[in-house]
Amino acid sequence: MNKLARLTMKQNNQSIELKHHGAQDIGRYDFLKQVEKLEKLATGRENVQGIAILLTNDHLYWSKPTRSNTVDSCFRIHENRILTGELKWLEHASAGTTKNREESIILKGMYKMQWHDYSTVRNEKHGEFRYLAVHVGVD
Repeated sequence: MNKLARLTMKQNNQSIELKHHGAQDIGRYDFLKQVEKLEKLATGRENVQGIAILLTNDHLYWSKPTRSNTVDSCFRIHENRILTGELKWLEHASAGTTKNREESIILKGMYKMQWHDYSTVRNEKHGEFRYLAVHVGVD
């Protein structure tokens, strides 16, 4: 999965533009939903493992939030966050945000979010790419 922030650059005389995906709250939910699905696939099966990977140049995914009462606070995946158990939207989440994403996410495992540097294409906003790899079904 990738979630991008706008970035325009030139390479070999060609202009490359990455479009802004935005909606980090929904992006976080969708990523953690993939972790939940991988857990369901791996549960009770010997030697079955999975990895959910998120690649982004949007620092709002890996940076610790400045506010704690956001509607997606349970879904935050910033550096060193530990996630387990039931994750759900706060009650004041709008219907537009939660549409087709109303269900809570239940994580049976415990996962520490550890981001890794991937690439830097420019020394400016949104030029740094990082990835998060969550290993599921690993003892």
